Amino acid sequence: MENIFKYLAGNWRGIGKAEYPTIETAHYIEEMVINDNNEIENAVSYLQKSWLAVEGKKIKPLSWETGFIVRKTNGIYELVNSNKGGRMEFFSGSLAIISSMYCLDFFSKNIINDPRIKKTRRKFRFDENCLEYEVYMQTTKVSSIIKHLVAVLNRV
Repeated sequence: MENIFKYLAGNWRGIGKAEYPTIETAHYIEEMVINDNNEIENAVSYLQKSWLAVEGKKIKPLSWETGFIVRKTNGIYELVNSNKGGRMEFFSGSLAIISSMYCLDFFSKNIINDPRIKKTRRKFRFDENCLEYEVYMQTTKVSSIIKHLVAVLNRV
């Protein structure tokens, strides 16, 4: 199996959009560092930070998250993360290739320390120069899983 993590490893920066029925729509600047630690061939670690953006400028910090993406022996991928607010999530997903981009599609299996969140889904599409993602969420106030975040990051 090809090591897709070589395409993810590196520094990324871009713009995203947050929207959800319970918040005001906002744009954000995001920076992400993904480490392919060479010592562990089936995993990468990441650090992701975002800031509220107005006219392309950072206004205030929004989110800070860290985690791991792990390829299991059975072709399943796992995503484990924690954010600065204390929420931890465990996802399970799969890999596909669509229009010459790698696509990881993760569904939440366990969400800890945030009773508001009922279900989440994360979809990543990437190649050697572009990383796109979408985050979907179901909460105690919104009964169906709908899009919350979308971003396009470029390698820097």
